[in-house]
Amino acid sequence: MASNFKVDDLVWAKMKGFPAWPGKVIEPKPEIKVRSKKNHQFVFFFGSENYAWVPNESIWLYPEHKSRFTLTSRIPKGFKEAMESVEDILKANAATASASVPEADASSSSGDLDSNKSDNPDLPSIEEEIAQIFGDKSEPTPKKDYSREPLASKSSAKVEGEEKEGNVFDNMESWMKKKSPMGSANGDADEENSGEDEPLSKLSDSKEAPAKEKRERKPPKKNEDFVTDFDEEAKTKKVKDDQVEKVKKERKRKAESTPPRPKVKNQKLLVKFGGTPSKCSPIVSPVKRQLVPNADSGTAIIEQKNIIPTPAKIGFIGLGIMGNGMVTNLLASGHEVTIWNRSPHKCKEHTRVGALKVDTPVQVVKSCDITFSCVSDPAAVKDIVFGNSGILEGICSGKGYVDMSTIDVETVTDINEAINAKGGRFLEAPVSGNKFMAETGQLIILTAGDKKLYKDCYSCFEAMGHRTVYLGEVGNGARMKLINSSIMGTMLTGLAEGLALAEKVGLDQEEVLQVLDFGSLSCPLIKDRGKAMMEGRYEPENLVRNFQKDMRLAINMGDQTDQPLPVTAVSNELFKKAKAMGYADNDVSAVIRAIDA
Repeated sequence: MASNFKVDDLVWAKMKGFPAWPGKVIEPKPEIKVRSKKNHQFVFFFGSENYAWVPNESIWLYPEHKSRFTLTSRIPKGFKEAMESVEDILKANAATASASVPEADASSSSGDLDSNKSDNPDLPSIEEEIAQIFGDKSEPTPKKDYSREPLASKSSAKVEGEEKEGNVFDNMESWMKKKSPMGSANGDADEENSGEDEPLSKLSDSKEAPAKEKRERKPPKKNEDFVTDFDEEAKTKKVKDDQVEKVKKERKRKAESTPPRPKVKNQKLLVKFGGTPSKCSPIVSPVKRQLVPNADSGTAIIEQKNIIPTPAKIGFIGLGIMGNGMVTNLLASGHEVTIWNRSPHKCKEHTRVGALKVDTPVQVVKSCDITFSCVSDPAAVKDIVFGNSGILEGICSGKGYVDMSTIDVETVTDINEAINAKGGRFLEAPVSGNKFMAETGQLIILTAGDKKLYKDCYSCFEAMGHRTVYLGEVGNGARMKLINSSIMGTMLTGLAEGLALAEKVGLDQEEVLQVLDFGSLSCPLIKDRGKAMMEGRYEPENLVRNFQKDMRLAINMGDQTDQPLPVTAVSNELFKKAKAMGYADNDVSAVIRAIDA
């Protein structure tokens, strides 16, 4: 690898998550600053019309490493064109050099072929290409620093503009003063919540017949404590199916307007998704979206539920990928909420609409009647409960604590004993769902523990969830969630294997998903995650690292009961591999990369 590079060198440059790509060292753009003390070069990527700062250790001279980096399978769109561009330049420079330099000096001139590039009238200089792409300096383009994320295409400026629209907090205060009528008709909800996008506002009209209610199954008789969804009372407040479809269509519209993404072979469904280095592919720097869902999505569904908030003061600890959406819905439904998060900046949007921010977990507990928490793993839960200024220091008689994290049975049992010893009440309530379901109040909440506290949390669970289940004694919630994660994990890895095999044998992956949708495998998990795998779209809905943690805990639970879990163990290894490949903070659909590797 060369330690020094100069302007006009033809090189292979590698961005994180992408294959090495043909490019050229060019003069830096003054508006794009390098954010590292390491030696970097400013590289133009052929075929993608993008440029970025790349560290020297990720750059190799093109001719010397051509055989090493030339792809022979799964070639991304634009890669072949990029190589052709470089080869044309090399041929043109070689022809120019041989015509202008005496034959005796040919060996000395071959080391700097690029210096004669401007003599070729057929090929524009790299500066001319950039000028054609980005226009005159008199019409400045939006400035964006590409040094900390994969390269974005021309449409990125448009996406940034779209993301600023429809923040639910802009109109939250005025909305909270309104009380939605009991039993409002579906058409009325569409009139009140329709946005500027015509397809969204007309979604409910396209369905001539109302969706049929799903048949409720009776709970097993062997568990007399089993209660689901507050029984008949919840049925009258079920969110309309067309409202959920409305939210999905809005998210789909925004996804289709994002910068180009990688295209898988035989894929026909996408709208001009490319495989060149861009902001969203294939190891995705998560696309920045609004902190909360817009007024046409989560809030519209919360309004449909017509929730009467509890007079109790509510606390919430943990504003991560799931907790953020839960707090949004608690505030939108009129609850009084006090919040704390390890990263204080995540509290800002919520404090704008009435949430009270405090400095420690113990302050949350002391100022609230019921405190919820949702953090990443057992270690984080133990830290906020037993650590300095933790929850346990503020617990006293009458205080309630509800843990919504996914943790092991031993940890949840220890917390229950500690809370009860100080006169408090404890309820475990792990959730099944993803970021989208958290934002729209559609989570499945699996509770166990103090039944009176469970009933006191009625309005909170109604705001955060679509279905709530009471499972009896402490520990059953954790057991149910880990079994649920084990089944989901094996389904996801099986789906990823099937799609990878379909590509190898020449089948269209879109057609495979359509066939699955025709039969008994038709379900949201297969549809949504399958499409994400096919499109190479890994914006985080359910993080790989969190899901792999759940599967590890499920395997540990199997070890303690001498229950073999061979399929779960294999699936867990694939998620571990995806995490090791750099997909830890991407969506679980990225597990297909572990199979492709």
